[in-house]
Amino acid sequence: MTTLNGMKLLKENSKLALETLPFPTRKYGIGILGKEINQLPDQVSIQNVYAFTAPDPVGIYTMDNAPQELLGLLGTLSEQKNKIDAFHYANLHDLVVVRILQGADVKEPIFLTTKLTDSAHIQHILVVAEEGSKAMIVDEQHATPETTFHSHVVEVMVHDHAHLTFVTHQNLNKNTWHLARKYARVGKDAHCNWFEANLGSGYSRVRTRTMLNGVGAQSKFSGIFFGRQEQCLDLVSTTDHLADQTTSLMQVRGALNDKAKALHRGFINIRKGFRNCKGAQKEDTLLLSKEAEIDAVPNLEIENNEVQCTHASSITHLNDEKLFYLESRGIDPQEAKRAMLEGFFLAMLDELPEEVKASIHHQIVERV
Repeated sequence: MTTLNGMKLLKENSKLALETLPFPTRKYGIGILGKEINQLPDQVSIQNVYAFTAPDPVGIYTMDNAPQELLGLLGTLSEQKNKIDAFHYANLHDLVVVRILQGADVKEPIFLTTKLTDSAHIQHILVVAEEGSKAMIVDEQHATPETTFHSHVVEVMVHDHAHLTFVTHQNLNKNTWHLARKYARVGKDAHCNWFEANLGSGYSRVRTRTMLNGVGAQSKFSGIFFGRQEQCLDLVSTTDHLADQTTSLMQVRGALNDKAKALHRGFINIRKGFRNCKGAQKEDTLLLSKEAEIDAVPNLEIENNEVQCTHASSITHLNDEKLFYLESRGIDPQEAKRAMLEGFFLAMLDELPEEVKASIHHQIVERV
């Protein structure tokens, strides 16, 4: 358990781990991205830069005022596998803890908004959705050109019969390296929905893992990305089925323009002994230039027969016939491309709050 004294111990142990743990490495797509993480910032911001609004009955806390029983959950889902992970905990200051009380049905989204201004930031969000609660959290990320390093960890605990949606709108500056790790543990008959929009930062390395621990638990991962210029995206999403009658869905749509490059891996793991599980994943990418590159592979690891799983991946270009049809109706070529991209992404945005949907929509159309 991580109490206030435990926080000090966690930081000290993480500093020791820094000495022995390696930098993260990539087992695939080396010929596409090429970039590797091999250095750490000299100093990290000590500002608490999150601004938040929360309707009742939701409690939002920082490291200074969070109840000890919530601080005790910090780090229980995340892992320290490499120097980035250890560096994160060794230098953590900007912590936000969100507690959604038992049985609460929170109608309005809970907004967590940040604008990074220093050269390096470490941020951590811990969410506890108590039994039978229902809520949506929107994490909006922005940065000035001065920010070059952003380490971001999210830990989500969805208790039995709770429903939680966690939305990330990542719109960091192109100078920023964005290193994100997200974890969720989902209880009996509970639902966890992720939505990720990776639109900003020059280099994004995002790992999302959902653990379906309770019978009847469900998860849905929806992601969009749009890379341009020389943006690089390294995206991995994993769902572990760790109980009977669990269900997961992954759906990702992305577009790449100019010299942008992306890797995407989706993993659905159904462990031995867990029956009547269902998993599906689908990844679609549009390449808008000859120099854009994508390496996308869905993966299934199934250790028993009483399951239903599907996976698919597609890489396409804008349809020339459809573009010609629109242009023949007097639509400007750029407007025709925008219309087709809107159609490609629009269905993915349907469940978002209107203000978030409008912001993401604007970013998509301005990139064409």
